[in-house]
Amino acid sequence: RVGSAYYVQNQQVNAQFRLADFASIYTAELVALHEALKYTSQLNPDGERRVIIISDSLSALSKLRNVSPGSNITILEGEILKTCETLRTSGWQFKLIWVKSHSGILGNEMADTYAKEATNHPTIDVLAPIYSPKDLNTKFREKLRQDWQQTFDGYPAGEYYRTMFPRVSLKPWYLSCTDKSKAFFKTVVRMRTGHCVTKTYLHRTGRSENEMCDECQEPETLSHIILECAKFHRERGVYPFGMMYISSYEVFVLYSTLTFTFPKGKKTFSVYDRKATFVGRIGFLMFKCSKMSFGINV
Repeated sequence: RVGSAYYVQNQQVNAQFRLADFASIYTAELVALHEALKYTSQLNPDGERRVIIISDSLSALSKLRNVSPGSNITILEGEILKTCETLRTSGWQFKLIWVKSHSGILGNEMADTYAKEATNHPTIDVLAPIYSPKDLNTKFREKLRQDWQQTFDGYPAGEYYRTMFPRVSLKPWYLSCTDKSKAFFKTVVRMRTGHCVTKTYLHRTGRSENEMCDECQEPETLSHIILECAKFHRERGVYPFGMMYISSYEVFVLYSTLTFTFPKGKKTFSVYDRKATFVGRIGFLMFKCSKMSFGINV
């Protein structure tokens, strides 16, 4: 939740506003400035009209100070500038001053306290159109992600993939895999989706009489082949800082890199490189299709 507030120290007056949950802290600071200026414009004191408005948002004050005719500003920033001009034409002398946050200034600390209290309001106090395109983009992206997740959860196929990767992500797994071959990506994708020529997969699709490993007489899953099968013990030991540290198939599938701390420092290795190279060494997924076998040429 996001809250905003201003505090008038010499009058012991405060006002609190709860913003939409997608609002940024920057927007909350602008709301506080705008509401404080609006409050000032409603005052009608005798004598000189002077006011100092203190804020700990350097970004907000800098943006307002450096606005030019060609600047790209939000509706809220425009309303603040408009209110400032109204105050000037009404005879007000005012300054917007920046102070460091949590520096012990009573008025600023009180405003922070009231802003936190505003987050407990049961309803939103500040509605559109004061929210910036950036704020709304955050909301739209979250809504799209929720819709995507709902579609993903309800899709009739892909149960294995949903088990391994239950949450959708805007960041693709291959983002850090540069300069890799086509075979590398095919191999990793097949392992991530479970579409491999294991006995369990072939048996499930009606292309094998049973799902048992010929060597170990256990279900021949990809996990079994990668981590357990005695047939590939020698190949598995080729990676002293790789395969031996991968204690579960979930780690092997889910993580693109792993980092370990040794006495002489940290070492990071690519799990995906281990996957592709290991599978290539044992010849798995590399069988040519024929009438007698159901392999996949990657």
